[in-house]
Amino acid sequence: MAHTISAVYLHVIFSCKDHRPFIQPDWKDELYHYMGGILKNIGVQPIRIGGSTDHVHTLCSVGTESAISSIVRTLKAGSSTWVKS
Repeated sequence: MAHTISAVYLHVIFSCKDHRPFIQPDWKDELYHYMGGILKNIGVQPIRIGGSTDHVHTLCSVGTESAISSIVRTLKAGSSTWVKS
């Protein structure tokens, strides 16, 4: 086979601890933007990021060379650090 095309989409949902409404409306858009930057920095294309006060949905396009566990770990660690600061 000369050419192979693949499309892998990943839908990740992060929930706040105990589903508490921690994400504040006045900074949620900034959080979503920051999460998009994290994904771009690791070579993942964010498609849509959104959510509510107690969880975040992330839809992204992932290359075949990417490890899902690494993507999720990096995104969760980076966004958690941002929220805590």
